[in-house]
Amino acid sequence: MAKYKITATYEYSGVVEADNLTNAEKVFLDELNDHYVGTESYEVEEVCDNCEADLDLDNSCFSCRDEDSTEGGE
Repeated sequence: MAKYKITATYEYSGVVEADNLTNAEKVFLDELNDHYVGTESYEVEEVCDNCEADLDLDNSCFSCRDEDSTEGGE
């Protein structure tokens, strides 16, 4: 079965009632689904078994980059 890395950024916004800032943050996070505004970005990328455990900043692993460079004849 294929594996996919999904990275999504969601926007949340809302007014909550609380005694102080700490409690306001707790209430907001506890009710996060109520404050959902929309999806800012959504990326899906297929990854190999090697990549799943140790993704680099470009969402690949050293093994994949090595395989890609040898396949390209470099």
